[in-house]
Amino acid sequence: MTDTMTAQRANFLQAGYDVIPLRPASKLPLRKAWERKPTVNQWYNAPADSNLGLRAGNGIAFLDCDDGHKNGKGTFENVTRWLAGLGYDVDTLPVVQTASGIGRHIYVSFTGNLFGSRRNFVTSFGLGDFRYGAASYVATFPDVIDGGGEYKLLQGDITKLPTLDIKDIAALVDINAAVKEPKQSKRPSSLALAIMQGAKPDRYSTASEAEAGLVLSLHNSGFTFDEIKQVFETSPCLGHYANKHKAKGANEAERWLKLTYTNAVNYSQNESKTRRIIASWIERATAGAWNNVNDKNLYIAHAKKAHDVGRFEYSADVRTLSLSSGVTIMTVSNGNKRLTKAGGLAVIERGAGIRASEYKLLEPPVKSAESAKVIHIQRTNCEDVYKNGTAKIDTIATHDAFMGGGGRYAKGRLGRRAGEVYALLMSEALTFKELQARTKTATRTLRRVLKKLQSITDYKTGEIMPLVTLGGDGAYYGNLVDLDVIAAIVRTYGATGKRRKEYAEDRRNHSRAWELDTLKK
Repeated sequence: MTDTMTAQRANFLQAGYDVIPLRPASKLPLRKAWERKPTVNQWYNAPADSNLGLRAGNGIAFLDCDDGHKNGKGTFENVTRWLAGLGYDVDTLPVVQTASGIGRHIYVSFTGNLFGSRRNFVTSFGLGDFRYGAASYVATFPDVIDGGGEYKLLQGDITKLPTLDIKDIAALVDINAAVKEPKQSKRPSSLALAIMQGAKPDRYSTASEAEAGLVLSLHNSGFTFDEIKQVFETSPCLGHYANKHKAKGANEAERWLKLTYTNAVNYSQNESKTRRIIASWIERATAGAWNNVNDKNLYIAHAKKAHDVGRFEYSADVRTLSLSSGVTIMTVSNGNKRLTKAGGLAVIERGAGIRASEYKLLEPPVKSAESAKVIHIQRTNCEDVYKNGTAKIDTIATHDAFMGGGGRYAKGRLGRRAGEVYALLMSEALTFKELQARTKTATRTLRRVLKKLQSITDYKTGEIMPLVTLGGDGAYYGNLVDLDVIAAIVRTYGATGKRRKEYAEDRRNHSRAWELDTLKK
């Protein structure tokens, strides 16, 4: 890559853009699956004269005004007049000239939520489209296209973008138009991503062994052989496959990869004993009485991660564990220390750079609680909480309705211990003493939790919506209540989604910083 292109790529990274490689002298993406692959992976072994592309999404969007088409004349003028009507100075808008010399791209920030990745302008504006999702991109300056066409920044600052929301763009595009739903992409695990990018965890003694571990991880994530081969051909990995390819040719490299893949498939299929053990630990952790309910949810999150990969050893980042267990990153960090000290978890290797920490799952550090006498079983349907008439206990306990933590409204929140109690009572009716034994909760604390669960009040209507009821037989019963409504009442509705969005942005920023450091080296 030329010094000019390298410098401009670094500028875009510093400004928060996702920069992807385009084919030399072209505006077509260099890599397959460019819309979902980490950008740093796409640049591995990219030709030195690759053009630059900017992937939309994560708040970055582009207005493509196709004035170069015979039916598109006047589009740019119409769009800039519309932006002026929203209060923006058209002389300071970031505008890029496209390769035609006539078309224009206007860079904007999009804060709205809209399905899909691009939508055409309504005909009254002219010809062009609004590109806002990760499955859309634009070529950018200083790209040069076959035939001499060149992309140029005509005006403005790419770090200072006009901000549009869903109400703004409703005049520009049909926000109710049907769009094709994108296919669900397969995601490599954190361990796989680290090895793909050249990191060798200590658990592997050789590059060959680590790349075999990468094959197994990708297979467990649903990748086919052809997709795995594509990973090895477009990512740096650890060099074993690449060296075979270079020394002995493509056939020998593919033979090794095929054999490794076959062994991974066989290993995965014969791994049921490990998963059975982990599943039994999850059951024991779920039924056991924990002093700290956050540690319980965190251990179960670790165990599910281990069960997914079919190994006691696995990698996991704090943000994934936070979302799975329903606690904050700080609580995950402290909880990991407590679980390690208690003997339920071992740290194999601390995370570094873009690589997540590696753990070994051990038996849950709790004894199995004695099964309480089942007085009543309540089974019914409730969207997002129940499925096929069966209560999903783990989903109930970590629902937004039971979000803990501090903040302005912390006093009115239910908390994770209330989620644990409610989840138990939705499966079986329990007396106070039975609940205390199952949850290992102090008398005063359990009384306070039950009081909260019995006295939820809709602040708008004044209606009392008890989650549990004390029966005449002395047992507490769980009541079927829409937990989304409860979350709205205690003001935690959508908290997990908001946290997931924040974590995704944290990951992107971390990845861009790492990519930028790599460029500087």
